[in-house]
Amino acid sequence: MNYAGKSKEKGLWVMAIQSDGNFEILDRLNKNELMPLYYQIGNQLKEQILSGRLTPGSKLPAEDSLARRYGVAKLTLRNALGKLAQEGLIKRLKGKGTFIADEISGREKIVSVIFDFHDQVMPSTIAKIISGIIMRLNKEKNFRIRVDGIEDLPQIISQHRAGEIRIDGAITVRLNEQISRIVPMLLDADIPFVAEGITGPYNSVEIDNRKSMKIAFRHLLELGHREIGIGTLVNYKNEHLLQRDEIARELLKKEFGGVHEEYCFNLKMDDPRLPMEKQAFTFLRGKHKPTALLCTCDVAALPLITQAPFAGIRIPEEFSVIGFDDMEACLFVYPGLTTIRQDYFQHGGMAAKLLIDKMHDCNHRQSHCRIVPELVVRGSCAPPPARQ
Repeated sequence: MNYAGKSKEKGLWVMAIQSDGNFEILDRLNKNELMPLYYQIGNQLKEQILSGRLTPGSKLPAEDSLARRYGVAKLTLRNALGKLAQEGLIKRLKGKGTFIADEISGREKIVSVIFDFHDQVMPSTIAKIISGIIMRLNKEKNFRIRVDGIEDLPQIISQHRAGEIRIDGAITVRLNEQISRIVPMLLDADIPFVAEGITGPYNSVEIDNRKSMKIAFRHLLELGHREIGIGTLVNYKNEHLLQRDEIARELLKKEFGGVHEEYCFNLKMDDPRLPMEKQAFTFLRGKHKPTALLCTCDVAALPLITQAPFAGIRIPEEFSVIGFDDMEACLFVYPGLTTIRQDYFQHGGMAAKLLIDKMHDCNHRQSHCRIVPELVVRGSCAPPPARQ
């Protein structure tokens, strides 16, 4: 970083930084102002240090050179640097010069929140998680968030390496399928990160799917259901849905010896020839259906409730269904969908906390946080017809 000479503009003394032969005006000194010049210089340098324009460990020009370029006496410049040294923003090494401190507690930290802009299944979920991240980071000093799409990550990493932008930490949100190619990029760039929504050999926050499915399954058993099927999405690749489906099958096998495949509702999404409503209607009209359906997500459960009246099925008197996620739509169907509720704000807040711990201590041990959600009982579940 090369410092250029001074110029005068409307009575303001200007310090400029030279970049590729061009002069960019960054700081101005007002000699007519009551605030002492050394204080103005100190504040301006402090702002550049905290914003990251003057990077940790970089060397400042010699005092004589800085004083000339600011257009002030050397004593004035020394007073300004003394103020910064007292605040721990710079360090003076005898015989070597003045350097920006390596660790600056007040420097602004940039956190990148990375997710898939094109995810049409969970837009409200992602918004809540990001809100949780923002609320937690707002409790800290000097944190700023930027939101980045997964497709832009290679370019962002490249700019970070080139020093064009700075990323101090990152949180990936619901990138289950893409995480295998994201992690190497973040590790190579030496950016501390936390993965939300997935577990791996890194700091992560995810829902405890096993305990969640057990809670939902136990609820159906307590109501007296013994003919239980599984509802899931078959053409939407999602690690959580696959995991929940596997857990549900384990629970049914342990309790009843196996899974009746004719009891299962395998919903295909985005099939123009076979709308979800038609698939739900066909399932409900089938001869072999269970008394209750344990769904891996609300998307699989909601069409059953909306199509039940057209299929001549009364919910919950003749058929019970339980979802997973507690989407907003669960409140706007009749009867309301009993479901597993995830506190997405808590997910975001916990991810932010783990990242803060990691950024403050690079030797911080890996943390894997699993959050147990709650069962929200509404009107879609009741004892089976025989019990009633």
